[in-house]
Amino acid sequence: MPKSFQRSDRIAEEIHRMLAEIIQLEVRDPRLQQTSITRVEVTKDLSYAKVFFGFLTELAKPKDADQLNKAAGFFRSQLARRLTARTVPELRFEVDIAFQKGEIVREMLDQLPKSNNEDDSEND
Repeated sequence: MPKSFQRSDRIAEEIHRMLAEIIQLEVRDPRLQQTSITRVEVTKDLSYAKVFFGFLTELAKPKDADQLNKAAGFFRSQLARRLTARTVPELRFEVDIAFQKGEIVREMLDQLPKSNNEDDSEND
């Protein structure tokens, strides 16, 4: 039997999608426009939402989370206009460590010299 999604999971998915749209279309700060929302976790009572993020162009720092947390009121008011829920959870932004680790691994892989295996596969 398939696992049913809880309401908090559906709300989290909606918040994720809508925040990405708000950041892309409504935020004027060019630095914040590079924000990528990686995931959202909403508490069971729908009162709080942890929003995990990273930046597309560089690694995020804790001070970046402070900037987004200062703008949380703006994001929450924009969500209130779009969400069909009766209440909108309080937003708390946190740097997504997994996103950063992935970026570090990607950079390390880019620095590796090209192997001879690529040349061998072209000759086959």
